[in-house]
Amino acid sequence: MSPRANFHFLADALDAKTTVVRVLTIQLEGEDTVFQFPREQQLKEHHPALFGTTIVKNVIKGLKIRGKFRNIRITLADELQQEYLDKEGNVCFHYQYLDEVQGYVNLNPTAPQISRTNLDTNIPIHSVVKNLILEKFNGKNPNAKTFLSILVKECEQLNIESSRYSEVLRLFVKGPALDWYLTFLKINSLSYEWEFWQNPNL
Repeated sequence: MSPRANFHFLADALDAKTTVVRVLTIQLEGEDTVFQFPREQQLKEHHPALFGTTIVKNVIKGLKIRGKFRNIRITLADELQQEYLDKEGNVCFHYQYLDEVQGYVNLNPTAPQISRTNLDTNIPIHSVVKNLILEKFNGKNPNAKTFLSILVKECEQLNIESSRYSEVLRLFVKGPALDWYLTFLKINSLSYEWEFWQNPNL
């Protein structure tokens, strides 16, 4: 029987105008370890066999908005086994062994999470949240309280300090929600505690 693996796909920005789908991680079914593909080897052209499967083609159709993700279980048939496993069944890619995702907590075996990182406050927040899985909020999808709750959980997964949540928020709002943020910022400050930013009228 062919082994199966969980793959994590993410709609991401290639540049200011282009959105691409990346495959971030692979995890063999029944195993705790998650392996991450190098960023320079996460696109369709690097994984033609995987992206050529019917299930991945359907996944890509649904990943039109940056920040959206899907976790998919795929049977590793002959061609995919050769691509992602060595002769002993160890995970590799093009005969190169992948780095493990450090600090991973397997809360859901079909939803690999990006590693937890102890963040220096001097690190630009945009360089950190590229690993944050969250669709931009426009004031409608979903309601504000639900969105903020998800944002906090994602920040916690990346070990982002609560004092920087408002910085993260700026990167994940658009439309009316962005207008609110900029207006709020003119009157107040990023230095306010996060509780002050959790405005029910967002």
